[in-house]
Amino acid sequence: MSVSVIHHTLLELRGGASRVASILNDELAAMGVESSHSFEVAESRDGEAELLSRPWPARLEEAIAAGSVVHVHSTSQWHELLAFLAARQARTVITLHDFQLVAGGCVAPVECDISAGRCPDPCPRGYPDPEGERKLRKRLVGNLDPVIASPSEWLRRQAASSLEREVVLVPNGVPWPQTMPDAAAKNAAKKALGIAQAARTVLFVAHGGRRAAYKAGHEWDFIWRLIKEQTPGAVGIMAGGKSMERDGDLLRLPYLEPEHLARVLTAADVLCYPTLADNHPLAVLEAMAHGAAVAASAVGGVKEQVADGVNGLLAPPEEWETLATHTAELLARPPRCRELSRTAFEQGAKRFNARRMAEDYRTLYGRVLG
Repeated sequence: MSVSVIHHTLLELRGGASRVASILNDELAAMGVESSHSFEVAESRDGEAELLSRPWPARLEEAIAAGSVVHVHSTSQWHELLAFLAARQARTVITLHDFQLVAGGCVAPVECDISAGRCPDPCPRGYPDPEGERKLRKRLVGNLDPVIASPSEWLRRQAASSLEREVVLVPNGVPWPQTMPDAAAKNAAKKALGIAQAARTVLFVAHGGRRAAYKAGHEWDFIWRLIKEQTPGAVGIMAGGKSMERDGDLLRLPYLEPEHLARVLTAADVLCYPTLADNHPLAVLEAMAHGAAVAASAVGGVKEQVADGVNGLLAPPEEWETLATHTAELLARPPRCRELSRTAFEQGAKRFNARRMAEDYRTLYGRVLG
C-alpha cells in the first residue's frame, strides 16, 4: 500500500515531540514512505521563510487533499486543530507525548491522579473547570476518530480511561549505533569538550535546562552539589539552557542540536535524570545509545525504560539525595557503570531503535488508510 504522511508539531525543532517527528521523518523516508513536516512555531531561518509563505493550515490542507495521513505530535491549539481535521475527514494518527489532550489542560498530572478517567475538581494546579475541559477534548477526539498511540504504558492506560477508546502502545525509538562507543570514543568526546580523559563525567539534560519545571531543573544544582561531595573529582555538564559557561568543574551548555548532543552524551559516563513526571523520555534512550549509564527518578514511563539494577539505577520520586548517591556510586565504580551501560545498549538496540518505531507507525498508517 502506498503511504504518505505529514507530521505536525508545535515547535519546528526543539522538544521531545518535535524530535520524534524528525526521527520518524528520516526513518520513513529511508523506508520509501513519502514524509513531510508542518509546524506552528519556526525555529530555523529556513523554517521562518516557510512559515511566512505557507502557514501550517495551508500545508495540512494540501496534504489532506493529496491523501496523506496526518500524524499529530503536538500543538498549541488542540480545539482548533481537532476541529480542522474533523471537518476535512482527515485520516489521522495522534501520538500522545504528554497529558494535554487527555486531561484538563496540564502537561502531566504531578499533583493528582486521573487514572479513574476524570480530573479532580477543584484542580490542584488551578486550571478552571478541568473536568469540563477534559470532556470537551474527549468529544473533539470522538468527532475526528483518529488512531491514538502512546509511547508509554503508563500514559496509555490513563488516556484509554479518559478518552474511553483504544490507545495503542508504540514506545519511542532513537537512532541506534551498530556498536557502543568504546573508551577511545569517549575520551575523544571528552577532549573535544575540554574535559580530562580520566575525569568521571555526569550529564543533566532537558529542553530549558535549569528552567525545565517537569525535569526538576530547579533541583539540578542541589543534586550536583551532593554528587560532588561524594565524588570530589567528578565533572558535571548541564545542557539545554540558554548560554554556555564554566563554573569550576561544571560546564553549562545551551540547547544542542542532535549531532552536538550526541558528542556530549558520548562524553558522559552517567546521565543523571531527575524528573517529576515523564512519558517516555528520549534523553534516557539517547544516553543508552551512546554508552552512558542512567540514574533516574522512578516516575511514569521511565520505569518502562530502566529496570533498577539491570540496565540502570532508579531512585524513588523526588528523593534527590538517593538519586545523587546512585549517580555518585556509578561514577566511583567504573566496572559497574560499564556493566549497566552495556546491558542498556544491548537491550535498547532491540526495544528502542528508531527503525522499529517507524515500522510500528507505518503499520498504524496502513490501519488508518485501510
